[in-house]
Amino acid sequence: NCDIDTRKARLPDALVCIGDQGGEMIKLFKAKPPRKRVYIHVGVGKTGTSALQAFLSSNADALEQLGLSYPFREALVTITSGTCSGNLVHVMAKHAAADRFPAQVSGLVEKYLTKVIDDAIEAAQKDTVILSGECIARYLPPKILTYFKGLARRHDVTFVGFVRDVYDLTLSRWKQAVKTGKGGNLPDVFDRMLQQGLTSLSNLCLLINAGLDVRVR
Repeated sequence: NCDIDTRKARLPDALVCIGDQGGEMIKLFKAKPPRKRVYIHVGVGKTGTSALQAFLSSNADALEQLGLSYPFREALVTITSGTCSGNLVHVMAKHAAADRFPAQVSGLVEKYLTKVIDDAIEAAQKDTVILSGECIARYLPPKILTYFKGLARRHDVTFVGFVRDVYDLTLSRWKQAVKTGKGGNLPDVFDRMLQQGLTSLSNLCLLINAGLDVRVR
């Protein structure tokens, strides 16, 4: 006999019980979530990321009509101010604010990224889902890479990254930092880049080397 309380039981994705109750064969199971096509835009920074994210949020309804979901769009005031961060980062930031958690990239990724991605895919009304967050290129710890491997087994996942000449990219980042008084000496900045490489590009390589589907332009 099967004595599982279906109101309390946590049912796995597969069949969990077949039994005889009152002369009737019963089956308890939870349907597997539908497999979706997921595109994850990871940056890198200074490659038109904010403009692309603004376009996606502004045209989320039109994309929906074409069968593409861009869940958790950003607010109009964010779009018009040119401060878009993508439908992943702004949701993580909201969680952090509610939890009074420090809003640093590494902390946000470690604590919230997997939940936000899972929630976004579940919330998507269409079978094709677009997600965006350059935080992934900036910070990619081993546990997140492992999560992505599992995600790629549950869904058809493609990572999309845009790159540019490393010297031009470094100069652009330096100019941005100068605006906030953090630019430093430009020759030193280039020396560090040559010695340490660029984290965002290295993380793209990690995704590729993990055997994930990565498209770089």
